[in-house]
Amino acid sequence: MSTHDWFHGAVLAAITTLAGIGGSGCKWSEFDAIKDDAVVVSTTKPDNKSTIWGVGLVPARHAVSGTEAGVLGVFGASEPTYNEIVYAAAGGATIGKRQLRLKDLAYASINANPLTASAEDTDDIALVAVPTTEGVAFHGKSEQLTATALPGSTQPDAAAFVKVDAGGAPTLVVADEDKLYTVEAAGASVCSLTGAGVALHVRGLAGVRAVGDTADSILVWAEDRSLYLFPPAVVGTGCAGGTMDAPLPVATTTFAPKAGSRILKLGAPLAGEPAAATVLLVGVNESQGILAVYAQTSAAPATYAPVGAAVETDGSYSATILELADARYVALGFPHASVDNVQAGQVRLYDVDATTGAGAVALVLNDSRPEDSESFGRAVAALPYNGTQVLTVAADNEVFLYYRTELYDETRVRGQ
Repeated sequence: MSTHDWFHGAVLAAITTLAGIGGSGCKWSEFDAIKDDAVVVSTTKPDNKSTIWGVGLVPARHAVSGTEAGVLGVFGASEPTYNEIVYAAAGGATIGKRQLRLKDLAYASINANPLTASAEDTDDIALVAVPTTEGVAFHGKSEQLTATALPGSTQPDAAAFVKVDAGGAPTLVVADEDKLYTVEAAGASVCSLTGAGVALHVRGLAGVRAVGDTADSILVWAEDRSLYLFPPAVVGTGCAGGTMDAPLPVATTTFAPKAGSRILKLGAPLAGEPAAATVLLVGVNESQGILAVYAQTSAAPATYAPVGAAVETDGSYSATILELADARYVALGFPHASVDNVQAGQVRLYDVDATTGAGAVALVLNDSRPEDSESFGRAVAALPYNGTQVLTVAADNEVFLYYRTELYDETRVRGQ
């Protein structure tokens, strides 16, 4: 038996005996672009009321125990649900006991393209959607999600967890055009954001912290192509009901972002990278897209500058940063991409470096048996698993986790 056949057989044996998974159970799929270097487990939709499962993926728990090695939160739409997939240290997956019908929080349906967010070092997660005509945030720890209405929000554009002090809990903030919502269990406060006195159309945001700072500032990417930096006072009651103005942009980009754009923070500097607040802009404007790295170059006044050249990524839909021990990638989902003349979807991983910027495609993932409207890549997430990060990908009512790819070696603990 070849090495590839051993992986095929081992994974197939492990996942076809899983309990508690609805539909046709789990299947193993080979992925053409990575051939024998891929080991992947696939989990199909459990028996719940959601008809569009996998619209959002989030790392659900940082601390795991026993044979558990990673826990992925999965949101479903139409009749909205939250489930968890529990991955064992030696491989294999089961649907966890923690399940929630968001209908029980008084929302019977949500749109199929929600926003998701997860905190860096706690188990706080969020899904932001528009159930009817007004936005709502489902947020908190997965065992006790709370639904908080966002008054006046009709199309939330960005969501992130930020820390306004070094030892405090993360706070969820949501942007909708010029409105910034601070979301808490007791309700949401709102502040208007302006740049030089003009209302901003915010398309992306992230909490960023310059070297030496003890609190996150909020970096926003506006439709006027500029980046604006707001102090921690914009979060919570410091600006509730008022307006926060950034007199000058900290940078002006070459791309006008629209809905679906993102700001992704880069993790701790890799060897040779500078210790500076650095972000990746994932731009979307209809069918056009770019990747661009920006780093803070001065603190007073704050300025950001591009690192390297922008990379075109037309057609991207979802994005996540994958941080490895000695490399970093951004995984972009292209759920409408054509594979073998079938609109099945792809995920492409690009090099990202804080010194040289966004790079070329390092890896392409797609189903070797592509199916029309498979929507492979409609959501992606980096999941802590056995002490490292691995890639997870959502497709049509199915979620894949990669134990091994050409970019990282075997992550399962063998012999258990």
